[in-house]
Amino acid sequence: MKSPSSLNRDRTLSIGDCLEEWAWWLDGRPALIVVLLVAVYGVLIAPNVHRHLWFDELHTFYIAQASTVRQFVDEIRQLDLNPPLTYLLVRASMSVFGPAEFGARLPAILGFFLGSMGLFIFITRRGGALWAAAGVGLFWYNQFFYFATEARPYGVLLAFFGLTLVSWDYLANTSRRSQSSGFASIAFLNRSTDASGSPFLTLSIAAA
Repeated sequence: MKSPSSLNRDRTLSIGDCLEEWAWWLDGRPALIVVLLVAVYGVLIAPNVHRHLWFDELHTFYIAQASTVRQFVDEIRQLDLNPPLTYLLVRASMSVFGPAEFGARLPAILGFFLGSMGLFIFITRRGGALWAAAGVGLFWYNQFFYFATEARPYGVLLAFFGLTLVSWDYLANTSRRSQSSGFASIAFLNRSTDASGSPFLTLSIAAA
């Protein structure tokens, strides 16, 4: 007859085995992990989606609503000095969801998540979906996560960084060099999102 300590040890091992089996099962289903990350992301950003727009965000908010193309270009050149893509995305978003905080921030919210998914794919190819989810969680667990709900170019820029990372990874691990032009095009979109994309544009084209 087994002693109580032996029974406890067997029970602990069985729980550990169950957790390991569940982890392997989940690791083989990256789509399910992405769904869970979507849920976690929604919970994390919810408190900040509807906070009042602050000074920099108001630039985005009003420039995106310019009544003419000339006014749109003039305000970018004289007020904010960023490329036009973010304002166009915000304008499209507000045309659907209305000129309010959520409509102004939606492109950044989606962009930040898409950039995070670029990191997820990159790590998944090397260590599996669970490690990739841990990497995304670590990326979200810092002060930079504030920009996930900032109506500025940062979220959209991150989306193109993520897309560039995945494209570079694919290109670096294949012998097909014909994708270089597409990779350089993605890098150019980085530059069209925010002025800070310039150094990355140069490195990306060089790598392509």
